[in-house]
Amino acid sequence: ATARPAVGGAAACGAGASLLWSGSTKGTLRVWDTNGDAMGTLSVPHGRMPGKVRALALAVLRSGGAQVWSAGNSAVHVWDADSGNWEVTLRAAAPGAARAPKVKCLLCIPSDCTSYTQTVWAGTGDGRVQVWDAESRGLVASVGVSACKLTALALVGKQHVWAGDAEGTVSIVRTRDRVVLRAARLHVHAISALLVVSDAGLLRPAPAVPIQASADERAQSRASSAADKGDEASGAGARTGAGA
Repeated sequence: ATARPAVGGAAACGAGASLLWSGSTKGTLRVWDTNGDAMGTLSVPHGRMPGKVRALALAVLRSGGAQVWSAGNSAVHVWDADSGNWEVTLRAAAPGAARAPKVKCLLCIPSDCTSYTQTVWAGTGDGRVQVWDAESRGLVASVGVSACKLTALALVGKQHVWAGDAEGTVSIVRTRDRVVLRAARLHVHAISALLVVSDAGLLRPAPAVPIQASADERAQSRASSAADKGDEASGAGARTGAGA
């Protein structure tokens, strides 16, 4: 078997049938079917994507179709999810910045969580969140969230994004206007992942269900109880006669 590079992220997509997209630490991006058979290796027009593929995200467009966004070093590449064709490369630099920081994580925000359209959020190595319009690919906002690199993003409900950083802090950002509402130190070390469990009941053990006796078992229980009472009455009568 041929050795394969370590996989850095994956996102399911495709029209009609599910496909798996995998990104590696060597900068390659491949598409697989659900049986594990390779469908092809993707590339941008200027050659292999530089650096490791750090994150993948799927954006389903209101206008139809879907896109896969991949983060590779200081750029984000956008691909057509159905054909696998490369569409555009976006730089993660903030407006006016000379250099673009590395993109560490990606998150798609549905349009019903904002006041306008679906967006793609990218957490960067300089502690910012870059927000792009998924339809036009235009940069919507560049928000300073942390003093250190962002390492994880998660959508909590429809109104907030939690952003974890390399110092163990989570910042809460409002999706509507990208305002940072608060920050809290949750870990001593860097936050490596965030997961939202929407139904807390999944974490609780199921309540014990009382066992219901059958009709025959209830009848036998009543007969046994009556027999016990009869035995007790007989014993009491015998003791009374003996006393007389």
